Amino acid sequence: MTAAPLEFTSTPGSSSEPASRPSPTFAQLFDAIAGNVASVVHGKRDAVELAVMCLLAEGHL
Repeated sequence: MTAAPLEFTSTPGSSSEPASRPSPTFAQLFDAIAGNVASVVHGKRDAVELAVMCLLAEGHL
């Protein structure tokens, strides 16, 4: 399963107009990152999610 790339409609503070689509949530971004890594590291989804969480929290693996 491959995650579809996320598209951003605007950058924060770039315009006073509302975005045409809602910004992706943290959960959506996390799933996209973990899904992309898991597509290379097969069968280790739990380890991939833990590694992504550690990296995002500026922790150590």
